[in-house]
Amino acid sequence: MSYEYLEDEDLVHEVELLSKQFKAISSQIEKLIALKAKNAVSDPVYRQILDETLRRRQFLEKKFQEVVVAINNRVKKLETEESQIAHELEIIKVKHEIGQLSSTMYEHQSAILQSQLDNLRKMRTNLITFLNEMKSASKKMAQFITQRPTLTPPTSQPPKPSTPPPQPSKTPPSPPTKLTQSQSINIPPISVKKKTSTKKCPKCGAENSPTAAYCTNCGARLI
Repeated sequence: MSYEYLEDEDLVHEVELLSKQFKAISSQIEKLIALKAKNAVSDPVYRQILDETLRRRQFLEKKFQEVVVAINNRVKKLETEESQIAHELEIIKVKHEIGQLSSTMYEHQSAILQSQLDNLRKMRTNLITFLNEMKSASKKMAQFITQRPTLTPPTSQPPKPSTPPPQPSKTPPSPPTKLTQSQSINIPPISVKKKTSTKKCPKCGAENSPTAAYCTNCGARLI
């Protein structure tokens, strides 16, 4: 997704959604590390869930870098538009004061311009707020990962005592016996492991159940 070409309101919506995902991932990592610190989760389960969560974090971090550029450019654009509208508001105010614009026209035009100015300021404020929230969540995640408890290394088994090699038998080997028709060789069946499939969310990259219709992480519809 190219955030640069989104409309202002669409960009605010996407940034708000990404901000919520960032805060959710940060909370999940914090809780998982807390469980491990209390020895409430085994090493294999802790490692598996942490790896899955970190992969989702990496996906969000990539989107975050794209969003930062789009937000900075959009904020500059909104600030320019705000300055233009503020300039027009000043013009009609002066015209009204010197008698070039009637009170009715002044009130009508100023109401429209003021509404536009308020909307621009609100969008700019929301973008900056969501950006700061994502930066804070990203920083917290990095701290949690750095301070996470170390896993206990697997204990090494003591070396087994070496046994002397078997001595060759002096008796001649017996000739191979022929199988009769009633005898058969039992070959153990080969078990074929079925691969489990998952549905990967096209929006946030989370792995879901193969029967899921919507992403359990961000709520997007799964294809």
